[in-house]
Amino acid sequence: MSTAADREAVRVTLREARIQVSEASQALRLSTERLRAERDGLRDRFAAAALQGLLASPHLPEWSWTPWAHDKPETVAAVAYALADAMLKEREAAK
Repeated sequence: MSTAADREAVRVTLREARIQVSEASQALRLSTERLRAERDGLRDRFAAAALQGLLASPHLPEWSWTPWAHDKPETVAAVAYALADAMLKEREAAK
């Protein structure tokens, strides 16, 4: 049979374990948010570089066959972000 002291010791141990799990969960969430923010920042930098390359390209008139060549700026930005996403995918694959 367990004594009241044994039961209290188990309760304290469980309470401490819950606190540790809660702290670990919070640390993981913060780490995930930090990584997501870093990735989003890198995605924005890649998209800016892609957009700069698209706009500076001397071959732009040759790309008149592309669906975004004479489209809205939002479409060109979407292409830049698609290129950024491809860069991030390749970067992850290279690790």
